[in-house]
Amino acid sequence: MQNIKDFLNSKDTYKRVLTILKEYDTKNDFESVGGTVNFIAGGSVSNILISMVHGGNPVINDIDIYKEVKEVHSQDPLNPALKYTNKHEWYPATYVNEEGLEMVDDSYGRIFVAENGARMRVVRHLRKNIFNVIEFLYEDYRNFTTNNKKTKETVILEGFDLNCCKAGIDIKTESIVYTPEFLEFLETKQLKITSPCAPIQSTIRLYKKMKDLDCFCDIEHEMKFLTVASKHIQSGQMAKYIGPETYVKYEKIKDFVDKYFKLREPKDSNEIPHSLKEKYYIGNKRNPDVNIWLFDPVMDFDIIEEVGTINNLKRVWELLYTYKKNSEQNKINKIFYKNIFLGKMNEDQWSVSHYKGVGDNNEPIYDIKPYYNSNRYTHQMILSKKGYYKCNFDIKHVDYIDKFASEHHGMRMFLKDCNTLIEQYDLIKFIKSLARKEGDWVIGSLETADRYMVTTRDENNKLLMNDVSKSTIIKLVEKFKKESVEELVEKLDLSNFEYKNCIRELTTTLQLKEEGSRMGHCVGGYSNSIRDNRSRIFHIDCDGIGSTVEIATPVTKSWSNGETKDIVEIFQPVNDETNCMVFFEDKSYQSIPASTFTYKLRQHSGRYPEKGNLTPTDINQNIVKELIEYLNLNHLPDNYKIRIKTEKKEIPLVSINDDWF
Repeated sequence: MQNIKDFLNSKDTYKRVLTILKEYDTKNDFESVGGTVNFIAGGSVSNILISMVHGGNPVINDIDIYKEVKEVHSQDPLNPALKYTNKHEWYPATYVNEEGLEMVDDSYGRIFVAENGARMRVVRHLRKNIFNVIEFLYEDYRNFTTNNKKTKETVILEGFDLNCCKAGIDIKTESIVYTPEFLEFLETKQLKITSPCAPIQSTIRLYKKMKDLDCFCDIEHEMKFLTVASKHIQSGQMAKYIGPETYVKYEKIKDFVDKYFKLREPKDSNEIPHSLKEKYYIGNKRNPDVNIWLFDPVMDFDIIEEVGTINNLKRVWELLYTYKKNSEQNKINKIFYKNIFLGKMNEDQWSVSHYKGVGDNNEPIYDIKPYYNSNRYTHQMILSKKGYYKCNFDIKHVDYIDKFASEHHGMRMFLKDCNTLIEQYDLIKFIKSLARKEGDWVIGSLETADRYMVTTRDENNKLLMNDVSKSTIIKLVEKFKKESVEELVEKLDLSNFEYKNCIRELTTTLQLKEEGSRMGHCVGGYSNSIRDNRSRIFHIDCDGIGSTVEIATPVTKSWSNGETKDIVEIFQPVNDETNCMVFFEDKSYQSIPASTFTYKLRQHSGRYPEKGNLTPTDINQNIVKELIEYLNLNHLPDNYKIRIKTEKKEIPLVSINDDWF
């Protein structure tokens, strides 16, 4: 028998599917309806493929053709002749059907966001005989890396709620497009929920597909998945209500659906979608021509893990609530619940408090419920990388990575390109071995190199782009060593600063390396932050006690939606203590917190002659406060008209260590 994957990738399979689809086009509408559309997907294509693998006749009720639109054209329901356009209608509560009437967004659920951030949303469907032309909005994701790209067709398929439907044909490339979930269905013929965005619609479709395809489904398990989604997902990705179209389908299998969800009308206007309130009520009276229903889950089942979004829920469900071998589940648990194994329960969050009201003594009453969430790096990695745990490791490796990522936060973006946990562990061990040989500045250099070379995508510095090999790291270290004596930035004028004899600004890589070696921390690698004008670094010495301070520089550009805008002028109104008006070169302006455009403390540590990231003395900390105030009063750009509050403090200086200067 032919391998199923080879079968799906075969050009002959594509031709056979297209031929069968055209046989259902008895009215010869394919060319006129399809036009330049290149993608047909959903039940028609997948059912044909299923019948070709498992036998039987395919069930084809309609043929879905997907057509991308760049903007949404709607009609005023009170005046159908009046049309209006909305280019960014991503979260509407209604769609326009083929008669031009606004209806509750019913059949297709809400917006779908792929794991890589790309999103699509069905905005209208037009029926002509067997064909269903589905118009959708699509927006790709601006991602810095290239290894997370998805095709538009793949994103469409990922939005389907059942694994048995995730296949289509791309007429332009003459190929079958499918997802791993569909491949698994062909191999096992087990029906699963894959995208729980619309619980009622998916429940109805699950029941229908079980009958049509005569396949196995662990119904209780899949309905638990939908139940959890309905309890936890509150964003625009979740369809929280249904309209008449779905209600008619619900009534046909009411007994089945009622086991898991109870439908009801809204209790009050607070339960009505905002964009439907004016239609649901006419004045204070209920509009009998508009009907919507909400639903409440029936199953007494829930999870304690934080999910937040559909994609997080899908990942948590896959990791913790699907059937696996014990050995595989144990690996997942060691990462996901590491601190249970180590007894460090205070590192994660294990409960959440909900305010219930006021008690007899006017004291607030809280309902404390079990809840689990963690900001640990390995926890985030297992949620984002599907093969992360598929390697040989022990709990000590997990803890080692978490500790390193916590101490060197900038390395997280660098380590993320490793595919497995043990790859990260080996890479960290290698980096630490280089640091022992060359100095702690190596870690700091790599930590800031990621921000400088990868995130900003500097065209001349892409050594790290999608490459975390040891040879690349060695090349970077050699590059940093050659640049060590260059002046990174012109020194700031501190001649009028009262405590100038206690301070030395570090402006070369060599100075930073010497500081890091002397103080016992990784400031030696911060040259990129200085070169990029994001930081100024100083050594403070008072009473023979040394410390190192990193001060963030004022922002000079605005970056949003992939565009950088130069600032022309900043003005802080007299009556506003917090914000300032920022005027850009394109003549636009925006209100932004004034603190964004001032010097401010980023980090301050050290208590030399002791080594390490120790808390500085009070005297050194007060000098730093005075320094930041001095910089804001004397070194802000001339076009930054921001009021700086002054707070003069006397600092008792005992002596100055001249050896430093």
